[in-house]
Amino acid sequence: MTVSGGEPLAHFDYLFHLLSLARKEKIHTCVETSGYASFEHIRALIPLVSLWLWDFKASEADHRRLTGVEAERIRGNLRKLDACGAPLVLRCPWIPEINDSSAYSEELLEISAELKSVRRIEIEPYQPLGEDKYKRLGRPLLCEAKFPSKKASGDYLKFLQNRTNIPVVEG
Repeated sequence: MTVSGGEPLAHFDYLFHLLSLARKEKIHTCVETSGYASFEHIRALIPLVSLWLWDFKASEADHRRLTGVEAERIRGNLRKLDACGAPLVLRCPWIPEINDSSAYSEELLEISAELKSVRRIEIEPYQPLGEDKYKRLGRPLLCEAKFPSKKASGDYLKFLQNRTNIPVVEG
């Protein structure tokens, strides 16, 4: 069972209850999170979560501009969770001209080399699936991103695969 959202950790009491019930039934559980939460909540969930799907969205320099929050808390929580030995997958949106900087790639490679519990890195090439919905609702797009070509996605995967021992796959 995968719990995603919005941000599931924003609903801690409900999430704790749901995951407790799943654990009693021996259901494999995943939590997909940005990691922007109190570590006390994350720590309480560790025995209930089989796998953490952790978003790694942007370089520290760009994180606030792109997400509205600083990366420091998220990266700190990621390191603490890793120190607890919790199994992790880093999920990395890759959006040309938005977060495809060398700083993003270098920080991803640095932190993945530092962490011991990362099972794999999933690169999530930008999918403009919500753009039509925003237009129909008369809302402005959050960004003017481009859909990456297959070649660009493949080249980026190879670049990362050649620089880490952790499996890197397209999500």
